[in-house]
Amino acid sequence: MWREIDDKTVDDFNLTNSASELLESSAWAKLQQRFHKVTRLGYFIENQLIATAVLIKKSLPAGLSYYYSPRGP
Repeated sequence: MWREIDDKTVDDFNLTNSASELLESSAWAKLQQRFHKVTRLGYFIENQLIATAVLIKKSLPAGLSYYYSPRGP
């Protein structure tokens, strides 16, 4: 099940996951927040975090938008 998580949870998970990259970090999310709406999500199975994602909402013309998840999950 996907649910919102905080910066510490994202960074702690990424430190233990050798496949994680800068674009999945809370530092990258904070930089993106200066320009876009950012949501951090974690995927849990039986309360164990198994994946994270940073979703960046980008605006398009005519009031449309899309979400972008760099390098994840």
